[in-house]
Amino acid sequence: MVTKPPFRADQVGSLLRPPELREARAKAKAGALTAAQLKDVEDRCIRAAVARQESLGLRAVTDGEYRRDFWHLDFMAQLEGVGMAAPVGMVFAAEDVPPMATIIGKVRCSTPIMVDHFAFLKSMAKATPKLTIPSPAMLHMRGGRNAVSRDAYPDLAEFWRDAAAGYRAAIGHIAAAGCTYLQLDDVSWAYLCDAKVRDNFRANGDDPATLPGAYVALVNGALANRPAGMTVTMHTCRGNFRSTWFAAGGYADGVVEAMFRARGRLRAAAPAAARQDGRAGARHHQVGRARVEGRAAATDRRGREVRAAGAPGPVAPVRLRQHAPRQHADRGRAVEEARARRRGRSRRVGRVT
Repeated sequence: MVTKPPFRADQVGSLLRPPELREARAKAKAGALTAAQLKDVEDRCIRAAVARQESLGLRAVTDGEYRRDFWHLDFMAQLEGVGMAAPVGMVFAAEDVPPMATIIGKVRCSTPIMVDHFAFLKSMAKATPKLTIPSPAMLHMRGGRNAVSRDAYPDLAEFWRDAAAGYRAAIGHIAAAGCTYLQLDDVSWAYLCDAKVRDNFRANGDDPATLPGAYVALVNGALANRPAGMTVTMHTCRGNFRSTWFAAGGYADGVVEAMFRARGRLRAAAPAAARQDGRAGARHHQVGRARVEGRAAATDRRGREVRAAGAPGPVAPVRLRQHAPRQHADRGRAVEEARARRRGRSRRVGRVT
């Protein structure tokens, strides 16, 4: 039996928020609930979510991202030099779309980020606690070059270096807290496969043909100092917000090849609603074969190690995993909730992959 991640049965980790938590967050934002009272509700909901995951036999559990407003922005906003702005260019076909990250100064990480979230999860979990954080590529992906201050970074190469260094520091704090399973959430790979999104990258001042390589170097730099005992996986999807999506299309060969140059064993995920249609592409279940050049140990379909860590990467098949559409913290999943109502029961935990 495999005793360390990644495990064959796993999940993305962002869970449907229970009504109690959504109501508490709304009250807290309206000033009707103190921060301490909100934390009590979050703690209680996280304990219930972890217990539910463990009761299902999952060997890796998360806190459901219950303390976040968004899966990515809450983490990135705590980095120095990162601000938030109204989105430009392509947006989700929904109201109240989330803001986007912008670079307003030098990117640094001087204090731990979300280490307290992980510490609480670790204190109660019997299974392996997993922390999910946005990939460093998310600092650039949404707004592109036009959202990176030219006063702070007249040369974009310096931004890439600082972003990698900031993430190395953040991951160092996370590792010091005892995290052995870290997931990078990175929608850029799927987005880069969509022609409309590539046009949006060009409008943002970037050449989309160069971005896979730039993002690979950024992720590799961010993970350069991760300890040997920390497993890092990656989740990618086409984006979901209020049951709408951002990108469409199959996974392009050039993008897939670049993905496997990033350190850590890839865990690519296609939305549960994906079929062989215009959104998902005809090859969303099977990407083909790509060279694995990471430094993590490789495992076969049963989770058995077939290559020691640090050994040269063989040519290996890639399997994409499905997951329920990921939403943001207080919005819920409209499609999933509607299905649950039809079934006459409430969904409390997201679908496992």
